[in-house]
Amino acid sequence: MKPLPLLDLPGHDKSGRNRKDWKIQGFADDLIFLIKKLGLTNVILIGHSIAGNI
Repeated sequence: MKPLPLLDLPGHDKSGRNRKDWKIQGFADDLIFLIKKLGLTNVILIGHSIAGNI
């Protein structure tokens, strides 16, 4: 089985902290970009805490 792609939101864990826009919409835009870039379909997202808003 192919491993599931994981997203490390900017400013969390090992991702960069040099972002200028820290709004929820910016994080959502990152997620949309990743989904499109990977050509994913039928995506199921699970988010806890702030990720639930994204």
